[in-house]
Order: sequence, then structure tokens, then C-alpha cells
Amino acid sequence: MLQIFTLLVPAMKRTLEDEAFAIEFGRELKERYDHATQPSANSAGVTDEQFAASLDVTRAALMKYLKGAAMPTVRVVVLAFRQYGVRVPYFRTPLFGKSSRKHASLSTSAQLILPFSVKGLNTSAVQARVQPRGVNRFEIQVDVQKAS
Repeated sequence: MLQIFTLLVPAMKRTLEDEAFAIEFGRELKERYDHATQPSANSAGVTDEQFAASLDVTRAALMKYLKGAAMPTVRVVVLAFRQYGVRVPYFRTPLFGKSSRKHASLSTSAQLILPFSVKGLNTSAVQARVQPRGVNRFEIQVDVQKAS
């Protein structure tokens, strides 16, 4: 009897650095949000929905970011920088602008390493597929065939 198992890679846990980044990002974004939503002599200020749309998120997601309760995606971080100048370092590393390290070089390609191991199986019994699930979103599906 041939059994097929499908394993989906779970989301990574938030680290202490992630928590600190989310909180600081929320503080910085809140300053810009407060300024943008305040009425002035020239304008009525933007609505919550307009501010959220400028970051390509929902109003609910915006509120989570402002509270530091959600880790922003790379897209949100970049849009916040481009639209409002939000510049928060991650793990004491600047994300935009020049690095404080001399001779720092950035690779032209990036790689995400997800630790995963299967022990006690022949490698021919394991198949992995990467499937697109949206713009810049992918799902890694690992099939393990075990003969009974």
C-alpha cells in the first residue's frame, strides 16, 4: 500500500527582534499617521482607509501595525518608507540608506533558508514543489511517499 503525505511548511515564529521591530515600526508609522490624518488649513486630512490604501493594506491591518501587534511585510515596510519616510532598523541594521559598516556588500540575489529535515527515508520518496500563491507569494509543498 502506498501512502502519500503532504506537508506544508508552517509560518516561522516571531523572534524578539521581530517583536521589537514591529513595536518600533508601529510607533514611527503612528507619528506619520497622526500627522496625515489631522485636518489642517489646507486639507481635511486623509481617512484611515486612504492611509491604509497608501500602504496597500486593509484598515484592520493598519490598526494592527500602528499598535505594533503585527509584523509588517517587506512590501508594507518599503511603502511606508517611500510614502512617509518611515525608517526603522531591524536588529540594529539599517534597512534603507547607507550601512554603518565599511565595505558592506549586498548580494544581487537573496535566499531564504527554511530548516527542514526528513530522516530515515530514501530521497526518491520525497518530492518538493514550489507553487505560486499570489504576487510574491509561494507555497512549498513537500510530498513524502511511504510504502507500507
